[in-house]
Amino acid sequence: MNIRTQTVLSGIAGKSGLAIHYSDVVRISGFQDAPDSIEIGMEQPDSEIIHAILQAIGRAQVTGMPFKYPWYVNRPYENQTAGDIVYKTRRMLRIKCDRKWRADLWALCAFPMLGCRNEFKDFLERHPKKLILMPLVILAFLKQRLGRFLKKPFRFLVADS
Repeated sequence: MNIRTQTVLSGIAGKSGLAIHYSDVVRISGFQDAPDSIEIGMEQPDSEIIHAILQAIGRAQVTGMPFKYPWYVNRPYENQTAGDIVYKTRRMLRIKCDRKWRADLWALCAFPMLGCRNEFKDFLERHPKKLILMPLVILAFLKQRLGRFLKKPFRFLVADS
């Protein structure tokens, strides 16, 4: 793994309150829910190491419920069938979109934004089951790029301090 990627990953981890130390083993420390640090062996390919680091950072960032439900999902339903459908849908989302799944999705969304295209391609070739999440990753990538593009024309409105 090159120095630029290590620096970017350390910066992302620093914003999450984690510390990454690179040596013969990558050590990630600073987790609030676990006193021990995570160690990743350097004998793995770079794509696996980068994903493992991003997933650990994602685990530190992802908390609480998967997302806020819209108002019409949380309201009481007079129709028993509609109420059952909404209840089962919420329950299935809580089960399927658990913390590990959301951390994995966060890692896959952050991976292409690092600028490591070859490593990302190598990771997806090694893990073809992750391709099912690619539509969500593409949407997140487009949202980030579009947001950055739309902020550019209006920078003159922001006061420099």
